[in-house]
Amino acid sequence: MKLKLIDLIRIEYKKHKSKPYMIVIVIGTIICLLLSVFFSFIPKFDVNTSELNSITFILKMNAMFIIGLFSFVLGAMFVKYIINPYSELCLCKTLGYPVSRENIFLSKVLTCILFISTFCTISLITTDVILYYGNIIFKVVENDLKHSLFMYEIGNLIYTLITVIGIGCLSLATGWIKKSPVILMVTNFACYCMVGNQIQVNYIFIKIISILAALFIIAFSIIYLLKNVKKIEV
Repeated sequence: MKLKLIDLIRIEYKKHKSKPYMIVIVIGTIICLLLSVFFSFIPKFDVNTSELNSITFILKMNAMFIIGLFSFVLGAMFVKYIINPYSELCLCKTLGYPVSRENIFLSKVLTCILFISTFCTISLITTDVILYYGNIIFKVVENDLKHSLFMYEIGNLIYTLITVIGIGCLSLATGWIKKSPVILMVTNFACYCMVGNQIQVNYIFIKIISILAALFIIAFSIIYLLKNVKKIEV
């Protein structure tokens, strides 16, 4: 019987335990929230940090924390789901199924991306809602959000998800060359550091360019990896 891509994704979910990743995500999300709350109180004690006295800046900072968390978890999942199964020791077993190589590989990638996208959405929206409405109640920083929280969250969520997936795919493509988890995670961290420098960028044009660049990286990485999967010799 020919398995569809959705069936392969279900199989991948059953093969791997997701509980460890969920525990890391829950703990990491709480830490991201606490860090954002901590930074929101800094202007109360240091007048030289006036740029922090803004709910928009705090929400941006929270998004950067969330990006860091989920980039790390996605990188760890790519190591477990892809790098390890395609190493020399497990290669025969991975390619031994009567399914096309491309579908096997795509199912692994999509399993990781769908899992991360779901929980990243929940984490980002939950923490942003707590920070925004908590600030309305306690008035810790200036409420300078020009649009409704709903409209802000749409753009923020799109940017966050695409950035996380872009970092993950680029890291996977880099780590794939030597089938090295270390290279993958180092690249993951380096990419996050570069993205983190955009926290003070307020121009929507720069954000759009960043999203387009991330989409290109995602497409290029997947195409590159699929070509390499086809060429693997067992």
